[in-house]
Amino acid sequence: MKKVIRLTESDLTRLVRRVINEQNTESQMNRAVLKYINSEYGDLEPYETDEFPDYIFFMKDGKVIFEYHKKNGNVYFAEYIWELLESFFGLEFEEIKELTKEWVEEHYNLNVTASFMKLNQDRIPSRDIDN
Repeated sequence: MKKVIRLTESDLTRLVRRVINEQNTESQMNRAVLKYINSEYGDLEPYETDEFPDYIFFMKDGKVIFEYHKKNGNVYFAEYIWELLESFFGLEFEEIKELTKEWVEEHYNLNVTASFMKLNQDRIPSRDIDN
């Protein structure tokens, strides 16, 4: 059974304004997240190795921040980065996927299929960046 809801013009106006404000807030949050990621991880050093020829590892201070799979275009972020975006910014899984995908594509000029949190750390090479 369908329910008919009648709105006055002022009700409709308030509803539209509320939706617009929520979208603006989300847009501002996305910009803040991208600005943070850029400031903290905008200068990552790409690292390739014969041991993992299908990957490019993007590193900072000897730690892999994310890895890029050249063949399928997937990006895998370190778990602690993902968790930081969840806890500090209150983002949901899908929001983080979209924002990190957008950031990698724009900042590192890579064609990204999807972005994921990396749970398995066994593929990460150990490397001292200063060498």
